[in-house]
Amino acid sequence: MSITTTIALAILAAAGSASCSRDAQALDAQQIIGGSAGAGTAIGALAGGKKGAGVGAAVGGVGGLVYDLATRNKK
Repeated sequence: MSITTTIALAILAAAGSASCSRDAQALDAQQIIGGSAGAGTAIGALAGGKKGAGVGAAVGGVGGLVYDLATRNKK
């Protein structure tokens, strides 16, 4: 799978799952986590190719989850 395809799939997955949610808090969480995973994929792909894209997506997704959980009650 090419780097461009990986990035496109990450962005589409984030956008698709966010549009199906009716709960505003869940929508915010999906956008934060999906956006972080997409950004991690892009940065990882630039730094390390295909393997870097996978690692970047995982690290970005976990980072987004941690951020969302830490700021959930502050919004």
